[in-house]
Amino acid sequence: MITERLKTKHKTRRTAKPEWIIVHYTGCIAPPAMICDSMADRQKDPASTHYIVLGREIVHCVDETKYYAWHCATKDKKVYCGATNRNSIGVDLVPCKLMSRSYKATDKDWYFDSQTMRTTAALIGELMTKFDIDIDHVVRHYDVTHKMCPRPFCGNDINERWQFSGNDAWGKFKRMIMEAKNAQL
Repeated sequence: MITERLKTKHKTRRTAKPEWIIVHYTGCIAPPAMICDSMADRQKDPASTHYIVLGREIVHCVDETKYYAWHCATKDKKVYCGATNRNSIGVDLVPCKLMSRSYKATDKDWYFDSQTMRTTAALIGELMTKFDIDIDHVVRHYDVTHKMCPRPFCGNDINERWQFSGNDAWGKFKRMIMEAKNAQL
């Protein structure tokens, strides 16, 4: 189920077709609509994303056919692949956490529940088909700027929930995306 919540002012008119999909995590645990509204109202350090996913819920925050969102912060920063705000679609997953004492990117207990990953994989598969985007152009925010985002899919350290590394989890998730995409054909 996709809920339209297209009210953010943190966007810019799109001039070219999206070529990349950048996967993020919200870094906080809250309902997607609340996160979308918070981004829309933010004055300091404005940001936005096209989609936020939790469980079966998808909140559509910025129309990716008309606007690019401000989600990968490449202004004045080094870019490690060809993805930028202008040529990409941002998809954020709402994470879970084993221990809520800390909300640092370095924490090894961030994870995504299986339903959130299935829903996101299906969404990304649809976006890949719609915009003719190859799986090699589905990247983590980390791949763009080296920011530890989405944390559950980053790093060689062992995730406390999954008991394997974030980089291994990312490889498994990309295979899940391809399975979801192929199931739609």
